[in-house]
Amino acid sequence: MKSTRPISIVLDSAFFFIICFQELMKELMVVYKMKLL
Repeated sequence: MKSTRPISIVLDSAFFFIICFQELMKELMVVYKMKLL
């Protein structure tokens, strides 16, 4: 983690955000299916 380049920091943040977003969508889909049933 020696590199403090803004580009790498932005990419790491975007990658982390995408993973969290995918997990959130999975949770929402499960809740949505449960409500339909």
